[in-house]
Amino acid sequence: MIRGTYPFQESFEEADGIIVLSPVEAQPSVDTLTGALGWTPGIEWRPSDLYWRDFASVVVPSYEGAPYTCRVVWPDGTPVPGFEGRIIAGFESGSRNPGVAWQ
Repeated sequence: MIRGTYPFQESFEEADGIIVLSPVEAQPSVDTLTGALGWTPGIEWRPSDLYWRDFASVVVPSYEGAPYTCRVVWPDGTPVPGFEGRIIAGFESGSRNPGVAWQ
């Protein structure tokens, strides 16, 4: 059974040392997930180097426990062609979609 999240409080310290508590309401469950929306991190390819791209927000079990793949994108977020299935920075490149394993 898929369940939603629980409510919680996030806390952070402001520059003046005051601790701020920010309540986060419970969220409903979702029935569809896709790495195309950025739920798992990836690699950003620039001509000079590779950069860790961590615009991600959730940990989701993958299909049959398969390792997550690592999406390789240009700075604008579009996929870099030709990287699927290669090992980059210790990760296999692919779609990042937790619902499918790279074939």
